[in-house]
Amino acid sequence: MREQKSGAIINISSIAALSAGVGSSYYAASKAALESVSDALYQEVTPLGIKVLLVQPGAFQTHFYDKNIEGTELKINDYDATAGKNRKENIQPDQVYPGDPQKDGRIIVDTIEQENPPFRLLLGSDAVSVMQTELQHRLKEITRWQDISKQSDF
Repeated sequence: MREQKSGAIINISSIAALSAGVGSSYYAASKAALESVSDALYQEVTPLGIKVLLVQPGAFQTHFYDKNIEGTELKINDYDATAGKNRKENIQPDQVYPGDPQKDGRIIVDTIEQENPPFRLLLGSDAVSVMQTELQHRLKEITRWQDISKQSDF
């Protein structure tokens, strides 16, 4: 890609990277790591003519929550009110999610083929809503604590 001064790298992340769900810390951590790598990669290869697209889907109508999720026999009761709510036996496998997996592939391809594609591409109305809410929450927290944060300046 460097030699031809073109190409595309598409990484599939999740809105969980920014707004982690209770009980899925490992999943969220792996997606957050992918986002950091993608962010640095974007800065490194964009000047070389290589596009980087970070896809952040919301919940899609797939088998993610039923057939593909596994639980553990070990149950720690201290987590019943938090992460315990997301144990396999507590998940509704027939829940309807807004994302249509039949559409996302075409949207990704159409987007990366744009002359100036975005770095981040949210997929799904829930992804847009969750990300807007989380970013507003973070900005509000930063503003509230900025005086304390600035006290660490030399």
